[in-house]
Amino acid sequence: MEPIRNLGQTLLARSEPVDALARAACSAGRFLLDASATGDPDIGEIPSWAFGGGISGSGISGGGGGKRPEESILAMMVLAEAVVRGERPKVVSERLGQAFDRLCLAVPSHGAFWKLRFELLTAAERRGGAVRVEPGRLPIDPGSGTSDPAPLRLLGDDESLDGWTYAELVGLHALAAIESSARRKEIGRIVDRAVAFHVANTQPDNTTCQPWAIHAFASRPEGCLFAEQQLHDAMLQFGSSGQETGSEGPWVPALILVDAWLSLSRQVR
Repeated sequence: MEPIRNLGQTLLARSEPVDALARAACSAGRFLLDASATGDPDIGEIPSWAFGGGISGSGISGGGGGKRPEESILAMMVLAEAVVRGERPKVVSERLGQAFDRLCLAVPSHGAFWKLRFELLTAAERRGGAVRVEPGRLPIDPGSGTSDPAPLRLLGDDESLDGWTYAELVGLHALAAIESSARRKEIGRIVDRAVAFHVANTQPDNTTCQPWAIHAFASRPEGCLFAEQQLHDAMLQFGSSGQETGSEGPWVPALILVDAWLSLSRQVR
């Protein structure tokens, strides 16, 4: 857990995003990693994109631009986590959902997992505690008790292996976060099967250096080596002070690690 947190802190310190959403999310990430932080995260004013404006099929428009929808979804999720932990009015996180839903529609193969996660977060905030997740709400069949390794969905005829793997791990990232808060055996079984599948079948050549779903692998004995490789790849690509990471810095892997650390923290409570 601590190596994930520590690398997340290191990468956040090196991130200088030019986009308003990414800047706010990085500030939110620092707030979430600081156990002593109270009050509101220092994210400034919630800009107009948070209330449904400025959303395109490729993510948040304007500012830095050019982000994948998944990166904008991640940024908004981290921002929402910080808003809920802080003392912002509850309506803020609810209204963030307007933009969040539109982003999830841009990635239907795995956006449904993130949409459900966001809905559970805001519902728990309203009710002051965890929300029960019925199996029928899951955007996937729990598998009727089987433990056979299986991906979240099969590779499509028109998909590249690399693109499908990316979508798989992004979806698994959200589902494992739902598992850490909902703690339903049906969800855990799906995550177990997906982790086992990717440990056995997914090669480093088919993944990016962004450690999506690292918490899913790190929380299972059979996935620990996979998680260690993810952390190593991220550190090698983004962690060296002499490594060229672009003008905005490594804010995406930083937020992935922050979000993963949050999920792992909930599992040990």
